[in-house]
Amino acid sequence: MIKHPLDHLIETRIQEAIDNGDLSDLHNAGKPLEDLLQTTDDILARIIAEQGGKPHYVLLNGKLQALIKRLDQVKDPLRRKALENQIADMRTRMAIEKERNR
Repeated sequence: MIKHPLDHLIETRIQEAIDNGDLSDLHNAGKPLEDLLQTTDDILARIIAEQGGKPHYVLLNGKLQALIKRLDQVKDPLRRKALENQIADMRTRMAIEKERNR
C-alpha cells in the first residue's frame, strides 16, 4: 500500500494528543461508532438532510412538474409521445428514490 507523505506526521500528532490527554474527554468517547454498515449513498443522504438539503426525489419532482407543464404546450404527436415517455421515466426514477430514502 502506498502511504501518503503526511501519514507519519499525522500519526505523530495523534500520538502526541493522546499522550497529552487532549483526546481523553471527547464527546461519546468509548461508545460504538454509529452507521458503520450504512452505504456511502445513505451517509451522504443523511448529511445532506442534516444540513437542510432536499432529498433527490424532491429535486426530481421539480423536473417532473416542468415536463408536465411542457406537455400541455406540445401539439406534435411524436414529440408529445417522447415527452410522455420522459415523464413516465421521471416518475419511475422518483419512485425508486423515494424507496431508497425510507
